[in-house]
Amino acid sequence: MPKHQQLLEQATISFDVFRLSPTERLLSKEGKPIELGGRAFDILVVLAERAGQVVSKNELLDIVWPDTTVEEGSLRFHIASLRKAAAIEDKLTYNEPADWPLPVSNYLGTALLDAKRPQEAAAAF
Repeated sequence: MPKHQQLLEQATISFDVFRLSPTERLLSKEGKPIELGGRAFDILVVLAERAGQVVSKNELLDIVWPDTTVEEGSLRFHIASLRKAAAIEDKLTYNEPADWPLPVSNYLGTALLDAKRPQEAAAAF
């Protein structure tokens, strides 16, 4: 079974107020669906299942585009669409749970720092 297919058969991944369901191909925030393109969704699944780990560009390409030659620009495009979706979500007004002391961008920045990706972390903060 291809690596990509294995990812799609995982159970739901929950983080903060988000739920990522690979089998349903659905990302939701507080029960409301968030629209993502197919490859961006697949990249998010890989990153979420390996939270706290460094995932190389080549690993992402091998998992999300198995047996396909893909230019780096494609990966950059889909990562940018994930960032754009996060930025749109950050601008929405909503009531965060009382125990949520920081905006989502702070958690993302912290996760990127933990993954030894300081430049991306700086952009997230």
